[in-house]
Amino acid sequence: MDLRVIAEDRDKITLGWDPVPGCIGYRFQSSTSAPKWSHTWDPMRSRVTFARADWYRVEALGVEASAQYPSPPSPLLVLRLPAKFHIWGGNEQAKMAECDLVVAAFTSNADPRLARQTNPGLIAVANPSLDTWQQDWRLRRGFSWTYGGGLQSWQGVEDSLDPHPQGPIRGFTESDKGCRQADGIQGFALHRPDTARLVAQASFYALKLGRFRERGYDGVWSDNVFPGNLLTAGWVYGSCGASISASAWDEGLLSIVRYLRTHASPLLLGGNVVYRAASTALRAETTMALRENLDLVVSQGVDAVWSDVQQMYAWASTPSVDGLPKVIAVNDRVQRADTDRQRLGLALALIYGGAYAAYDGSHTNTYWPPEIEPRGRLGQPIGPPQRNGSVLSRAYSAGVVSVDLATRRVEIP
Repeated sequence: MDLRVIAEDRDKITLGWDPVPGCIGYRFQSSTSAPKWSHTWDPMRSRVTFARADWYRVEALGVEASAQYPSPPSPLLVLRLPAKFHIWGGNEQAKMAECDLVVAAFTSNADPRLARQTNPGLIAVANPSLDTWQQDWRLRRGFSWTYGGGLQSWQGVEDSLDPHPQGPIRGFTESDKGCRQADGIQGFALHRPDTARLVAQASFYALKLGRFRERGYDGVWSDNVFPGNLLTAGWVYGSCGASISASAWDEGLLSIVRYLRTHASPLLLGGNVVYRAASTALRAETTMALRENLDLVVSQGVDAVWSDVQQMYAWASTPSVDGLPKVIAVNDRVQRADTDRQRLGLALALIYGGAYAAYDGSHTNTYWPPEIEPRGRLGQPIGPPQRNGSVLSRAYSAGVVSVDLATRRVEIP
């Protein structure tokens, strides 16, 4: 099903399509009407007029056929590997000029659209913040879906901002507090539907405050997207997490992701850890994942690395519900002088299928081995990761990337 412009002016646009055989009618949605739909039971209908909006969608009823105008930006969001990754630090404008994938801190001062004038392939995502006018990003009231002091101290707001004014959004209360992480950070009670809804509404409000779409961000990033199967195994939250229903927790995460997708149009959505989800729905509804601290799993040996690679592949090979690509990142704590280890890290990132960042000290202090250039030369993997003893490999159209974790021998085309 394809949509084409029949007529348009300053206030409205008329789109047309060829009638879909076997359908019983159509339903219509735009960025300004979502999450609501209008519909017709006329199967011969072949055009619709919308008020001006960022995007428009038509779905046939009774058969699987749909189209969006303009088309979702999937081709522009595909990483060609090898690719440079950077996360946080307040220096994102400079990093956006040189990197392929950037996670900005709390919808920072950086402007992805400006960066794309010289770096057109940039994928830029960000954490939300409830006070984007604060010029010092370190002082912003940022938060993630599972924790964040910026939301804990929030008193709520009357959201009258376009698009989709949400009306009154309540503040954070004691009942929204969940388990504490092993490092003492207070987590959110996402297994409570009311808490999950608060996180979703506050996230969407924060995106509008930061002019998220206007400035060209491609997605919403969350730190610590722990899936329910890890919590019930005692991971991160210990015995407190083990007492939470895994399905209730995953449903809370899913409700946040679905709310943002519905209200903010198709976006890359996800964060670190999410690729380890047992939930097929959570794999399908998320489109970004980070293998954080590759050095930790490398230190555990080839079996641990292979298991982790397989989990990432299972997540990446689960088709996303909105047709957007899966975007993978890998960061890796490596000393700047250890060039051999940097090459090994880059090769493993290519076996995972993601962009790479080495860092020395903090996540924000990123750098890259020379072998990452020329970037994009390998394109996309043409097959799944493979293992032969201590050797892990993955085929690209330009050749095979391989790592022997016993001898540390690396081959990168």
